[in-house]
Amino acid sequence: MADDPAKAESLQQFLAITGTTDVQAATHMLEGNAWDVGAAVNFFFSTGETGVGHGTSAGSTNANATQLRNSPVEVMEDDDHELQMALAASNTSNRAMPMMEDRFPQLRAQELAQKRAHEAQFVPDGFADSRATGIPENLRRFMDTDDDFGAPKYNPPSPSTMEARRVREEQDRAYEESLEMDRAKEMSKKEAQLAAQEAEKIAKQEAMRLAEEKEIRKNELNKEVSRKQALIPAEPKAGEEGVTTIGVRLQDGSRLPNRKFRSTDKIEVLYNWVETTLLQRQLEAGDVSPTKLFDLVSMAPVRAFKDRNMTLAEAELASQTLLSVQFRAS
Repeated sequence: MADDPAKAESLQQFLAITGTTDVQAATHMLEGNAWDVGAAVNFFFSTGETGVGHGTSAGSTNANATQLRNSPVEVMEDDDHELQMALAASNTSNRAMPMMEDRFPQLRAQELAQKRAHEAQFVPDGFADSRATGIPENLRRFMDTDDDFGAPKYNPPSPSTMEARRVREEQDRAYEESLEMDRAKEMSKKEAQLAAQEAEKIAKQEAMRLAEEKEIRKNELNKEVSRKQALIPAEPKAGEEGVTTIGVRLQDGSRLPNRKFRSTDKIEVLYNWVETTLLQRQLEAGDVSPTKLFDLVSMAPVRAFKDRNMTLAEAELASQTLLSVQFRAS
């Protein structure tokens, strides 16, 4: 082979493009491909670069291959080294196979770009940008102009896609509005419940207050009845002289039971008797409202007895007299 310049040149081309350092293995691969550098390079890369060593043993190569598959960042570093070697070979070689020299770097660049597109998802943020600065300018221009490597072109969405998006947005908006209405209803319901609970609480408190006031008023009226009953003398005994029988008619037409009084008793005694009787009826009915002021009035002649210090004799009340109760205007 040393005597064959063409084969020596092919070997250098293969070593430069693939980046391998195993001359013997490279020679075998070239011989297996009839010294066709392009076919040998394609075979080299299609076999995962396991056909030729990089100055290491087969076991080390397999171990490194496993490590490279598990470490995308190291794969990219190794690929960059191979890319630089390929570019150096394409820029410095001025011997045979000029068309192959132009084509191999492009093939290699395409392959590396495809690998990087797959590995980009594993590369940490900021790492890819820092590595991109190491790409030679001529390769960068090639990748920018080539459709396989250039920036993605903007393709506007189709009308059907736009319509589907519009429908979905309307559905989402309607769903959000429905949720908002449900939330508003739920809030109103809770507010109504809270208002009802507060009203019930206030009503209970008011009822308790009224019940307490009523009980207090009832006790006061009972004390008033007891106090005024104590001021009413007992009825005269049978056969006792100077006795007057008094009857009282109420405004509703009902009458109080007749009662006997002494002619020496004062008109105040009649008022105490009528008032205590009315209060007892009021308490029995559960009414604790304030007692209304009234006057005792005789029918014939019509006369109101307002001087309570007069005795029955001084008021000239007959032995049997009917009086009526007339409540004063409030």
